[in-house]
Amino acid sequence: YLLDSISYNKVKVEVFQNKCIVCHGNSGGVNLETYGAAYQQLDAIKRTTIHSRSMPKSPVPPLTRKELEYITAWVQAGGPE
Repeated sequence: YLLDSISYNKVKVEVFQNKCIVCHGNSGGVNLETYGAAYQQLDAIKRTTIHSRSMPKSPVPPLTRKELEYITAWVQAGGPE
C-alpha cells in the first residue's frame, strides 16, 4: 500500500526532517531539503540507508522500522515527487 501513495513530501515529513536534514541540508554536500536535490541522491540513499544502514550517523538515532519502510518504498518506486 505504501508504494501507491509514496512521494518525496511524505518521505521528507516522515524521515528526512527528523533524521537527515540536520546534516544533509543547504550546507553543501548531500542536500535532501528539495525534491530535485534528493532525487539526484537516490542511488546513494539506497546504498547508505537501505543496504549498508550507515545512515544516519550518530548522534542521530537509527531509522525506525517505519522510517526505513518509507525510504525503501520511495527508492523502489523510483523516487516519485
